[in-house]
Amino acid sequence: MQKQNALPIVVPLAAMVIAIAATGSAAPAAELALPTKAPPPAAAASPFWVDLEYLEWSVTGDKLPPLVTTGVPPQATAGTLGAPGTAILFGNSTVNNDWRPGGQITAGYWLDPGHTHGVELNFFGLADTTTNFAASSSGTPILARPFTDANTGLPSSSLMAFPGTVAGSVNVSDRSRLLGAGAFYRQDIGNWSGQAISALIGYRFLYESDRLGISSTTTFTAAGGAIAAG
Repeated sequence: MQKQNALPIVVPLAAMVIAIAATGSAAPAAELALPTKAPPPAAAASPFWVDLEYLEWSVTGDKLPPLVTTGVPPQATAGTLGAPGTAILFGNSTVNNDWRPGGQITAGYWLDPGHTHGVELNFFGLADTTTNFAASSSGTPILARPFTDANTGLPSSSLMAFPGTVAGSVNVSDRSRLLGAGAFYRQDIGNWSGQAISALIGYRFLYESDRLGISSTTTFTAAGGAIAAG
């Protein structure tokens, strides 16, 4: 009697255990998400920033008056502006007006975590550019430096080379330099098409140097031998 009653009891229990195991293993597995590692907090952006730029600028250049001329006899008017046969060898033109390379460095510090206002310093400079001219003559061709006579107000010239009288040379150099620096307060005022727009107020220093140098030598070659003019 005990064996006959044991079978009906064991089977339903086994079926129940299997059902519970199936239910407990299938349903929760579909609902539980795999554990993930929390992302690290975003690092705070540095309040300091530096910007480097390559520049390619063109400047107005230097407008030079006529500096060296040539001409024809007579000696009194040779090389004088406006005299027959006078031609300008150098000057009466603009020099150092080509494109010039350079660079700019800007460094700043944001005063708030949102990077909306701060201060900045910058410095820029262009490569120096120089125009040179040189000429020499033993007398022919004629070389002269034109000028206006302060006493008469009329054109005249200083001879550096004239046939049978004087030999000489002339060198002209014009150098141009441009650099600048500034200190500013920067304030962001909005965005346009995804680009930040800022307003700047501060001080800008500019240094521009245009240096013209002229040197000449003359030696008298008239009868009696060569005599240094000094």
